[in-house]
Amino acid sequence: MLSVKLKLFEIMDTKDKLNLLFLAGCEPVTLTLAASVSYVDHILPTFATSTISKSTYNLFAPDYPLNFDLVNKSTITLRHHARDAHLYYFLQLTPKKYYVLRKPYDGHFTQKYVEPKKKRLCNGLHLDEGSLAIDIVCLTYFDENTLESCTERAASDNCKLWLFGSFGENKWVISMEGHISPFEQWDHHDNDDNGTVFNIY
Repeated sequence: MLSVKLKLFEIMDTKDKLNLLFLAGCEPVTLTLAASVSYVDHILPTFATSTISKSTYNLFAPDYPLNFDLVNKSTITLRHHARDAHLYYFLQLTPKKYYVLRKPYDGHFTQKYVEPKKKRLCNGLHLDEGSLAIDIVCLTYFDENTLESCTERAASDNCKLWLFGSFGENKWVISMEGHISPFEQWDHHDNDDNGTVFNIY
């Protein structure tokens, strides 16, 4: 099965790879049928996500400029490293811009979200829980500097990837918790020289 997944990734173009990654980190759109009934419109799972919502996929359909260089083949690549006789695969992602949640984090946010996820991250990726400094990052799918109308900005709000990890270790996992923090708590960073990459496990 792993060889099939790797082959699928190999033959996809950059935009397809980005779509699958963002779909993996995007909460499904829930459609309400009646006042008390709702469901998530799932379609078939893929190698990159457990399920894909058809309605969620439509969020990525607008032809707005992306926050990624589609010409550069290094924008999103599949890599691996060996540890304890095992291969650990990760995606290396290079955005044009990214946002970092400002520190210190709120005490309630830290206790409820940061500490439990930090423990799982350290256990899963063999990191030192005592010394690891946690960072939370937001990556937008669309290039928000090019969006002008309220409709375009609203569409972009639903197409974001939240990463939980460490700049020091450059190890990240997809998270769903970042969206609960207000926009004014995020610092904007340009990545014009492609000097910042994110290794996503």
